[in-house]
Amino acid sequence: MFYLTRTPWWLKKLYPGLVWQIPATEKVLYLSFDDGPHPVATPFVLDELKKYEARATFFCIGKNVEAYPHISMGGRWTTNVIWRMSGRLPGG
Repeated sequence: MFYLTRTPWWLKKLYPGLVWQIPATEKVLYLSFDDGPHPVATPFVLDELKKYEARATFFCIGKNVEAYPHISMGGRWTTNVIWRMSGRLPGG
């Protein structure tokens, strides 16, 4: 399978009003984790993040949230996109 690693020049020309590059003023790393929560991986990741006082974004799957309700993601829940895409909302 073929994956693009850089935005093609012609796409930038097609949409010149979009922001294609932001100059970095400091070293920053953004972490994201998909398809959780997972009974083994999620607690490990949360412990490591806490150890280094780091933050991350978690993208959760509704069925996994229902299957593992005891796994806390730090109490900072927002909208679960997968539930909305499937037409189901939590508790419904």
